[in-house]
Amino acid sequence: ALLAGAALTAVGASGPERLALAALLALLVGVVHLLLGVLGLGRLTELVSMPVLIGFTSAAAVIIALTQVPALVGVASTSSSALAPLVTYIVRHAHEAKLTASIVGVTSVAGMFALEHFAPRAPRAPIVLAVATVVVAFVPTLAGVPTIGAIPSAWPAFAMAMRLDNVIALLPHAITIAIVAFVESYAVAKRFATTCQAEPAPSRELYGLGLSN
Repeated sequence: ALLAGAALTAVGASGPERLALAALLALLVGVVHLLLGVLGLGRLTELVSMPVLIGFTSAAAVIIALTQVPALVGVASTSSSALAPLVTYIVRHAHEAKLTASIVGVTSVAGMFALEHFAPRAPRAPIVLAVATVVVAFVPTLAGVPTIGAIPSAWPAFAMAMRLDNVIALLPHAITIAIVAFVESYAVAKRFATTCQAEPAPSRELYGLGLSN
């Protein structure tokens, strides 16, 4: 998601065109995955060591967590996905944090961890989301917490900017996203494989990712 947002920003996508280009980008990523699977290039991941895979997934988790910190405390989010700019943005805008939003955000995170400990089989995210939504809606002191707002009742019109110039502009980003998504997916599969004594198939991972896109 972070790479896709950066790619759309890089090509200057905005407004309704951004949605159309996002659909085209997803299609291109899927095509790249399928092509890599057909060519059997998934086997190249066998050259990547386990520490590299673990480091990659850990770094991705840190970046994703940091991108959510501003929204967690009621501060406007940033489009940057690089570590240094993210940390700089958070520090510079820390004084804008809203107390009510921070309470709801931190409590929700604590609720996720509590459910994981006391009720590991429970669907943690839907429960916390439902409780937080009800609390924010009916507790007067939390009226200032930022919300999504009104959701349009009509489905957005499907569009895909299938033009050669768009394909050329997005293809390098699609290749990058495809490789990163595959490495991340394969890293997770590899880690699970160590516990269940099963070896993941790189080409099948690529087919699955390609078809899902």
